[in-house]
Amino acid sequence: MALPIRRLLPLLIVLVCVTVGSVLGAVALPSVLARFESTPTPEPAKPTTQAAPEDSGVALEPINLIVNLAGERGRRYLKVNAVLKAKDAAAKAQLEKRSVEVRDLLNSLMSEKRLEDIDGARQRDKLRRELKLSINERLGLPDAVLHVYFDQFIIE
Repeated sequence: MALPIRRLLPLLIVLVCVTVGSVLGAVALPSVLARFESTPTPEPAKPTTQAAPEDSGVALEPINLIVNLAGERGRRYLKVNAVLKAKDAAAKAQLEKRSVEVRDLLNSLMSEKRLEDIDGARQRDKLRRELKLSINERLGLPDAVLHVYFDQFIIE
């Protein structure tokens, strides 16, 4: 009472696929794991409050934010350290005095961004300009912020 070849063929195909997959996994897996183990993880950038040498201004302490990106349903987020450079000590004092408002404004603006709005150098430059203009305009401090720098910018 031999089984017909039609009944054995699917079983043989599955057996061959499992065997080939096991052999390839055993051969390829060590090289893939070795690649991940040998890749050094980058050290996070240390926040800086020093002014850039090319222009004047006074840097504030970094503002650390983690926001969910718009349109990602909580699956993607942005971790950023923003350093604001004020035009002078008086502007710095005003910004520090209103730091809660500045932080809230940055949080609101960045959480409205979609991944495609911030991914890439041009988009990040545009975001810097938008943040600078929004802070100056919404807080009623004309030209208080000269630059916005990103000490850390991680999209997860």
